[in-house]
Amino acid sequence: MVKSLFKKNYLAMIENAAKGENWMFRDFYIRENGADKDIYDNGRWSCAILVSSILYLFNSTLNFLGKRPWIEFTHANVESTEKDMANNGWYQIDDLRPGAVIIWEKKPGDDDKHHVTYNGTRKVEKIYFHDYLND
Repeated sequence: MVKSLFKKNYLAMIENAAKGENWMFRDFYIRENGADKDIYDNGRWSCAILVSSILYLFNSTLNFLGKRPWIEFTHANVESTEKDMANNGWYQIDDLRPGAVIIWEKKPGDDDKHHVTYNGTRKVEKIYFHDYLND
């Protein structure tokens, strides 16, 4: 019998994404007042699409395991990502655990490669966890 190692695969994807040089979600263009604009600013504001895409990607495995999805869509912003996560079983916890999703305080001007706390310069505002990560 072959068993998919759901949590191990999920954690590996997160760790690999955090190593930097991930160019997949660097740009997202909109047209505003007749001008094209990269709303991700070459990756500076791409956290929500990266996180929600990873969560969304694992929905197929959850479906195979007979579990409900843990996010409905990919998202371009943090607020809609948080709302979707909360609607699908994610809840806030007080201490960081492997696989948790963190939300930082809002602070413009940070570069895109960083420690989980931006090397102590940025406060973690919220930590979300899902019971599927207890397996």
